[in-house]
Amino acid sequence: MSRIRTKTGESCICCGESTSAKVILHKTRRQTHSLCSTCAEGYLGPLLESSIRNIKKKIWTADTLKVKCPGGYLGILRNQCKHEVDIRTLTFNHDSTVLTNVLRILHILTHKDSVFCPTLDCQNIIRIHPQDPILHTSCEQCHTTWCRNCMAQPYHEDMSCLEYEASLANTENGKLVAKLLKDGTLKLCPQCRVPITKQQDGQGRDLGCNKIICSSCKVKWCWLCGESNIDYGHFNSQGVNACARRLWEGTAQQPI
Repeated sequence: MSRIRTKTGESCICCGESTSAKVILHKTRRQTHSLCSTCAEGYLGPLLESSIRNIKKKIWTADTLKVKCPGGYLGILRNQCKHEVDIRTLTFNHDSTVLTNVLRILHILTHKDSVFCPTLDCQNIIRIHPQDPILHTSCEQCHTTWCRNCMAQPYHEDMSCLEYEASLANTENGKLVAKLLKDGTLKLCPQCRVPITKQQDGQGRDLGCNKIICSSCKVKWCWLCGESNIDYGHFNSQGVNACARRLWEGTAQQPI
């Protein structure tokens, strides 16, 4: 056996102490890079916690599953290891304290009906129905409620994600949406709350009449007053409601 193999095969890659290979990171032709339980907890523990936080915030990428090998041959700089280890390939002793977090991450990534509770200090995993149109989710352990779509906490009851973002106006997109809603350039379908704008001509005038058909839920509604389930009778010239004779009002086709 080579001198390097002798020193690394049963030694922790970080501290150099003899170990029964609590965590094997990876093997090369000449070396086995492994960590003792203390170094595995100290090095891998924070990296796995960071990965869990990123998954909770829905900002994880393929790199979330990778950790950089922390050493080389007893820490000599010229032999530093550049290997990136996929956590799915790590080999653990069953009493490893970091194994639990690896299994939690892999469970979430392989079970589409499970999510982490977004509360940072909560360890709970919640089972959901991915096709459920109701995005309200709650944790029975810490009692947090949130929206699975925009991750807002608590859940924005009776408001769409876009409405909630506009109501806060604490992002550039939220500020823009709030302005468009205030100007009336953008409106929300009264039934499904999907955002809708009107096509405009070169002079910035609306095209099309004020009877809107939502492309999402197909409900017919009035652009002027927001009443849903209407037809052209809503704008009948003989009508007595506020929208009578206003089918083309505010549009490029408005009669002179």
